[in-house]
Amino acid sequence: MPTFIEMTGSPKGAWPAATRLEQIAFHRLRLYRLYDDDAECIGEIQAFHRSWGPQVLLGLRGPDENCLPDLDDADSVVAARIGEPEAAAYLSQLGTLAAKLGLGRIPAVGDPKPIPLGYLPSGVAQAHRYLIQLVRALRAEQAIPELMELGHHQATATALAAAGPPRPTFTSLASFGAGIPEVDISITAETCWDPRTELLSSARRRLRRQTTLSGAAIDARLRRIIDSGGYLLPDTSSRMDRDAQWVWWRIRHRWTYARIADEWLRLHPEEVWELEPPPDALPVNHPKHLSLVERAVARFAKKAQVDVVTGPGRSQSKA
Repeated sequence: MPTFIEMTGSPKGAWPAATRLEQIAFHRLRLYRLYDDDAECIGEIQAFHRSWGPQVLLGLRGPDENCLPDLDDADSVVAARIGEPEAAAYLSQLGTLAAKLGLGRIPAVGDPKPIPLGYLPSGVAQAHRYLIQLVRALRAEQAIPELMELGHHQATATALAAAGPPRPTFTSLASFGAGIPEVDISITAETCWDPRTELLSSARRRLRRQTTLSGAAIDARLRRIIDSGGYLLPDTSSRMDRDAQWVWWRIRHRWTYARIADEWLRLHPEEVWELEPPPDALPVNHPKHLSLVERAVARFAKKAQVDVVTGPGRSQSKA
């Protein structure tokens, strides 16, 4: 499936309407970036990898490995590859891990068969893909001393091993995922714009204050960065990253809305009351603030098609 970036490439304010699947993928990508920054989560997955070992995980490779847990006949497919007892244990433990990490709250969208068009993998499938890619990456890294023992120079051995797959990230595995491009983000000698951390509209306003450039010159330099990096800025809301963080706290840690508001105030005391008016004098746990958090979480969760309802037995829902 072509990425949203490949299909458009337009700057904010000129981007065409996206399909439902593209919108879901774009919103999910923000959540997967937060998983990549969660050392505890990555540690849990690596521990799972160690407990099963590379031989079993490599036995699960196949043309359908990217969507294996989402197949209707996943049990029989896995059993045919690694044996029935291990298949049941693997899928059960993978599901338990995904539920613990909140990945179980990200359901599959669409059907991976017969052709995975109109399909986005579930969080469980993403965890499985991560494990398979991790095995491949670690095997490539372990090849360095083996190649050196065969007489290769260290630099040559490292280069040969580097030709193998890199360690995975959830961002790189996401259907909408893309690596961070190497782009000159300077606007002037003293100013720059990183489109990964600042909205285009915010950058325009800031650069008009900080530089003597004309509006047309600012737009041209911003456009250069967009074009050079292949960036697309398909959402006009300045609150998307905030809402993604709130949803991630909800699915990953099952935090209450009061806990989310408290943590946001601790991290961003200068921004928290920009959410929308209520008056600054209201305490953070005032019902008006909590209602705002709940509405923002529900809005983002609907766009990303993830389950944010907490409580016993609520680990996954269908899109």
